[in-house]
Amino acid sequence: MNFRNLQKTFGLLLLLSFWAATPAFAQKTISGSVTDAENGEPLIGANILVVGTSIGTITDFDGNYSLDVSAEATALDFSYTGYTGQRVEIGSQTVIDVELSAGQLLDEVVVVGYGTVKKKDLTGSVATLSGAKLDKIP
Repeated sequence: MNFRNLQKTFGLLLLLSFWAATPAFAQKTISGSVTDAENGEPLIGANILVVGTSIGTITDFDGNYSLDVSAEATALDFSYTGYTGQRVEIGSQTVIDVELSAGQLLDEVVVVGYGTVKKKDLTGSVATLSGAKLDKIP
């Protein structure tokens, strides 16, 4: 009889320890999309980062993302080069769609034989080659 009581007590303690440890592993999946606020186009490769951690992901070719976050996570930072970043509180949301608006334009940088210089600071002759001009070449 003593052994039987020991088994029941051990079983109960084991069950309670599993129940108590469950919240430590609680995670939820946040998903959504990141688009351009002006034209609705998906932003490919936009960065999504859980605030206060190094956990993050980037958007796919359709601007979609999926990220597993802990229960303690409070907000996500969304950023993309050339766009104004945005911080969104998670709360109880599992789908977060974000529209980023164009930010301040970056200065043109010219690569010369001896370093890099902003275009406005360069003295001398400079030619600009863009993708549109390359498409026109026969």
